[in-house]
Amino acid sequence: MQELLSQLMSGLNLDAKQAEGGVGTLLNFAKQKLSGGEFEQVRSTLGGLEADGAMALAEGKRPDGGGGLFGAVSSLVGGMGGLGGVGEVASVLSSFKAFNLDADTLGKFVPIVVRFLSNKGGEGVGGLLARLF
Repeated sequence: MQELLSQLMSGLNLDAKQAEGGVGTLLNFAKQKLSGGEFEQVRSTLGGLEADGAMALAEGKRPDGGGGLFGAVSSLVGGMGGLGGVGEVASVLSSFKAFNLDADTLGKFVPIVVRFLSNKGGEGVGGLLARLF
């Protein structure tokens, strides 16, 4: 995962905490949306323990102190169903903002992560995350 973090830091001019927190945010979202087996493919491609650390970092930065931000923001925005609904995008952005990252950065961040997953784990693994955004 260090290679991915380096790509994010250099490509988007981020510091290490922003890069890791952003990856953790995407992983937390993916964990909710993918089946257990699909998520494990993504997690293991990034290096399981490192992925877990990034997810924990993102959890710790949630404005509500953890536990339920994604669901809470989705409900507040109207609980739009389906992947990529307005509420789900808002939840990811809310967590991203905790790391001083904005919507423009999210738009550049996701393709870098998807490309990395595709290169390391195959198109199928990258596609798992790509379909969420």
